[in-house]
Amino acid sequence: MTHTACKPPPSSCNKIDSGVSAGDKKVILETHNRLRSQIASGKVPGYPPATNMYQLEWDNELADVAQAHADQCKFKHDNSGERFTTTFSAVGQNLATTGTTDPSATEDWSTVIQGYWCPLQSSDASPLEGTVILPRWYGLRQST
Repeated sequence: MTHTACKPPPSSCNKIDSGVSAGDKKVILETHNRLRSQIASGKVPGYPPATNMYQLEWDNELADVAQAHADQCKFKHDNSGERFTTTFSAVGQNLATTGTTDPSATEDWSTVIQGYWCPLQSSDASPLEGTVILPRWYGLRQST
C-alpha cells in the first residue's frame, strides 16, 4: 500500500490550479466553525446541542495529504490506511466537487461549504461526520 502523499499525479490529469490561499483558509475555517457553532448551540432543528464540539483549526500536514489525493484527479475515496499523518493515525474523508470551464474562475468557499451543509436544513437529514474535502483540498482538525 502506497501512502497518498507518495503517489505522483497521473499524466492524464490536466490540473489547472491547486491548493488554497491564506485568505481561503480563513474563509474555510470561519465558515465551518460558524456552521458547527449553530449545531453546537442547538440552532439546527433536529440536532441536539453539542456539549464538546471544539472549533476546527488548520492542519498543514492534513492539507498536504488531502491535496495529494486531489492531485490524483480521481473523485473517489482512497484507502483509509493511505492517508494517515504524523499526528493522526486515522483520518476521515468526505468528497465534494464543483466545476467550471472558466480557468480564471475563483472558488467561493463559503458558498461551497454552505451547500454541503444545506442538507442539515432538511427534516430527514443525518448528521455530518468527518472533514469536508473539496476540489482543492484542505486539512482541518479539532483544536483541543
